[in-house]
Amino acid sequence: MTYELQESSIVEVSRESNGDGITIEFKKGDRWSYLAYLGEGNFLIRFGNATYVAGQDLYEKSTKVEASGNSDQSTHDEWLRLKCANGAIGWIFFNEIKNAPGLTGPNIVGYGIAADLQSHPKSAAKKPHR
Repeated sequence: MTYELQESSIVEVSRESNGDGITIEFKKGDRWSYLAYLGEGNFLIRFGNATYVAGQDLYEKSTKVEASGNSDQSTHDEWLRLKCANGAIGWIFFNEIKNAPGLTGPNIVGYGIAADLQSHPKSAAKKPHR
């Protein structure tokens, strides 16, 4: 997703490559790309030819730009780690199953934790009284 700055702003970010903190002086109209959410309000962005970790302040000063024709392209791959009943671990590439019938969003139960959805047992059919 591409975002555009609505006002000139000085923003503290850190380089993804080495974690060094730097200051970027964004100008109104500058565009940056959202790459991935990291947690606690931090996310990866691409600005120019570099990747940075930015915070909520950058997001709040920007608006989403309409997606281009190939907006389904992702800059990061998303994989789902699955643990089978027999203990085996498997991985599924999310883009291959994201539109599958019956697939829903995660059941978030805590920070960084999702759980299986619990099925609701059908109520027992009431037997007629005799």
